[in-house]
Amino acid sequence: MHISCRTTRCKLPNVDPKTAIADKNEPLTTLRSYRIIDQGSKNACLGMQVTPLNMGTVAVGDKIEVLETGKHFFDGGEGKKVDG
Repeated sequence: MHISCRTTRCKLPNVDPKTAIADKNEPLTTLRSYRIIDQGSKNACLGMQVTPLNMGTVAVGDKIEVLETGKHFFDGGEGKKVDG
């Protein structure tokens, strides 16, 4: 498998499922307080997007061996930010 990129959190958790009213701050403000791990990023990282390199199955409890590590960098890009 190849780690394609880190995954940030969308704004959906800010919406109360009972009222459908979005909170402008929480829980994203709290998540940002301890989940921003890339210098220059303003988004909380909550996972990784993984690309399979071969056919197969990965199941809960399987052992995963890290074969290679590398330096990660945040590329904020240029241009207008698009939310959604």
